[in-house]
Amino acid sequence: MKIGLALSGGGSRGFVHTGVLQALEEAKIQADVISGTSAGSIVGSLYAADYPANEIFDILNEGSWYHFLSFSISIRGLIKHNYLYNKVQQYLPHDSFQELKKDLYIAATNLNTGKAKYFSEGSLADIIVASSSIPLVFEPKKIDNNYYVDGGLVCNFPVKPLVDKCDFIIGVNLVPQVQINKNRMKTVKGVAARVYDLSVLNNIIPHRALCDILIEPEDIQSFSRFKFKGFEAMRDIGYKETKKMIPMIKERIAEKEQNIAADLM
Repeated sequence: MKIGLALSGGGSRGFVHTGVLQALEEAKIQADVISGTSAGSIVGSLYAADYPANEIFDILNEGSWYHFLSFSISIRGLIKHNYLYNKVQQYLPHDSFQELKKDLYIAATNLNTGKAKYFSEGSLADIIVASSSIPLVFEPKKIDNNYYVDGGLVCNFPVKPLVDKCDFIIGVNLVPQVQINKNRMKTVKGVAARVYDLSVLNNIIPHRALCDILIEPEDIQSFSRFKFKGFEAMRDIGYKETKKMIPMIKERIAEKEQNIAADLM
């Protein structure tokens, strides 16, 4: 039986994914196929390369997430994603999907077609950068004569590429649909963050129903996607939320295995 793991985008909230992976590792639940958008593409690529959860956390925590916003201005007046590109090449030097230990799909938004593109081949560094390039902030990434930006623009929760390839899908969504305190919307930054979350919710909701298990910690809503501290707290939120769901996850996996076995008889 193949298990799929979909990791949503969410900016610095991506540290939650490392806690989820840690809890799954301890429970000996291994995903065979990974999909990710933006922060989920970064974590997912490292996981697909067989880095353990604690090492992925250390890699993300190395230096500062501010470096991912390194100000190398391009001729278009936008920021180049140089730091992220260099870090990907450092930890994934083969720069190839085929050299990964697990199958991987990365979602990015094709600005030319206006549709999501699910990559499973090509340069990992280029595609991760494309998937993580926030529109109007980072320079779009050119790949095969098309320009790509953050996958979250049209597919922040890339469950779809796993549906026909996996028997059981675990999804981790970092943008839960919850009501927030009015005090968080008293600043331009607060309003902007809320507007961005609501915009991506429209493309998240249809994909939630495709998951056999949905890990969606509401506590993460108190952390802005552009918050560059509290990484351990975010990891702990993912760990604790997943840890309490482990019995249910194992039970549903066992049920699915029984159903598959019955169908083969």
